[in-house]
Amino acid sequence: MRITQQLTRGLVLSGATLAISAALIIPSGAATDPILGHDLTSAAGTVTSAGSTFDAPLLNVAQPAYGTRNTHATISAYGGGGSGAGETAVVTGTAILGFSDVPLRTLDLNAKASSHWDQNIADFVQVPVALGGVAIVFNNPTISKSVYYKMSGLVLTSGILAKIYKGQITKWNDSAICAVNPVWVVKHNCKLPNTTLTAVARSDSSGTTFAFTNYLNNAQPSLWATQPSKVSIAGNGILGAAGNGGIAATIGSEPGTLGYLEYSYIALGNHLSMAKLVNQAGKVVKCNTTTVAAAAAHKGAVAPDNQTWRFSIVNQGGAHSWPISTYSWAIIKKTQTDSANGTVAVKFLDWLSHTAPTGFASFGQDYAAQEGYVSLPANVQALARTNLLQVVDGSGNKLLK
Repeated sequence: MRITQQLTRGLVLSGATLAISAALIIPSGAATDPILGHDLTSAAGTVTSAGSTFDAPLLNVAQPAYGTRNTHATISAYGGGGSGAGETAVVTGTAILGFSDVPLRTLDLNAKASSHWDQNIADFVQVPVALGGVAIVFNNPTISKSVYYKMSGLVLTSGILAKIYKGQITKWNDSAICAVNPVWVVKHNCKLPNTTLTAVARSDSSGTTFAFTNYLNNAQPSLWATQPSKVSIAGNGILGAAGNGGIAATIGSEPGTLGYLEYSYIALGNHLSMAKLVNQAGKVVKCNTTTVAAAAAHKGAVAPDNQTWRFSIVNQGGAHSWPISTYSWAIIKKTQTDSANGTVAVKFLDWLSHTAPTGFASFGQDYAAQEGYVSLPANVQALARTNLLQVVDGSGNKLLK
């Protein structure tokens, strides 16, 4: 059964949703559950977390679900704040777990050395937890209510998006947009509206912005020469909004706008129009779980690394690949000074990054699939377990057993 929630800001579960979650996920055979059976033997502990709003729809369901199943675990409400906030929280110790769509890298630590980020990248373990797509959404009723949109949608390209975010395309009927939407051209007259197109971008430090700018830089390096970054690209005519929820709310309330948004926010009920994209193979595709899965399958192995190509899955080949797909990661310090809290944290991440065997109640990746994400591929689930086995207590003892 699907657990759904209407998200506008993407960070708060209602009491009713929590009650429904609890009713659905109490297992019938916890002692024999291959993950939970071990979890119930641990000392009581508390897990705090913050970060990626890309992950919020998943974590807002999965965290209370795990807390209900493992009575030894207290899972605090997810803090959100964006990927940059997640990195800051785990590095500075204000949260045990930080979630980010971009793995923590040496350059991130070096950039804030003056703020006492005096740690080495080897001091952290990073675990894949979510796989999703960044959709291109817009609010233009003239387009979305048109018979032409119902026939074939609205198609964009990486070059068009780069020009929109550079302020070089400011009208919906720009010749470049008309050229890739021939169904809208009737007797040499483009039926797309001659109205202002306003771009919207994240105003906070955002892994979703990293995925979007990584795509533009990868697909259009001459048009978008700037290296991918979590830093906001709002300003100079681009509206800013905090969090994926803020993007959804801004575009939903501002006709004429276009922006990038994690797909789960659409799957969970934000009724925004989506544009299609021409992918690397030259095929027109739409954002959904099938096309995101195709991008991940084309890349295969990934790893948290200082080199973007190791973890990035944007602009993949293959006829069915959605070109703005991304993994998201949990960051945890390798050495946990509080053994009880650290143990609960790694066991929660182990559960979160796996699908349940047949016959058992849902694990984290089953919830991911229900919430508009793609379940992590088997090899990526294995990577999560391998990485978690590196987390130790102050005496060097592994916390995941």
